[in-house]
Amino acid sequence: MVRQTLPVADSESALKIQKAFLGFLVRKSFRKIIDCGRRVEEIQTRVCHEESFDLIMNDQMERMKVNEALMSLILELDSLALYSGLRCCRKVVIKKAIALQEAVDAIGTISTEIDDTRHHSTPIARDFDIMEDKAELVAESSSKSHYSAAPGDLEFIGKNVLSSQLMHRDTGDHELLKKLIRDSEKLMSMMQEVFEMNHLQALSISSLTSRVEQLERARMDDKLRKLRKRRHEIETVSTKH
Repeated sequence: MVRQTLPVADSESALKIQKAFLGFLVRKSFRKIIDCGRRVEEIQTRVCHEESFDLIMNDQMERMKVNEALMSLILELDSLALYSGLRCCRKVVIKKAIALQEAVDAIGTISTEIDDTRHHSTPIARDFDIMEDKAELVAESSSKSHYSAAPGDLEFIGKNVLSSQLMHRDTGDHELLKKLIRDSEKLMSMMQEVFEMNHLQALSISSLTSRVEQLERARMDDKLRKLRKRRHEIETVSTKH
């Protein structure tokens, strides 16, 4: 059986249609990646805002909303078809969204540790009150006894109770401060990673945008060249007749 081949003109036309359709798909995916990157940046700006930061730190539902929004963007990016040159750009945006998720989780960790520290500080405060009551009872019983304590002894007891309270309180505040510093350093490291990804994303998008513009210009130049050639052929035929 003889294989039928397409004429050269039809083959070239089919190839042009395929190239045009592929270019359309690449531009469509590129625009979606740009849009997802813009939405990730909007979430990052909202998280870095002071009021939103406090709300996210104190409200678990708000943290869940932010994480769900980021996860939705990650899934949307993951569902895109991959074409040459777009893989790196998509990877940068996904990594940035994941880093932002980790930063939001770190903010929640800070809130949880603060609540735990406050919870543990309540029994300590209760112990302070008990110690104060005991000191008052000692002072009262001493004043009523036949062998009353000297004023210097009562003052010594009061100073010991007060110094004990201050020591425990300073210890608790110091531990809380150290935890906050550690968590803040961790959060700053994550945010620095996000900012670096911002820079990498900007470079990738700029490079891809330049490439797309070059392809668009090449396509338009080719189209204009063919139009001029066709017009020249028509003029040549008309002059012969």
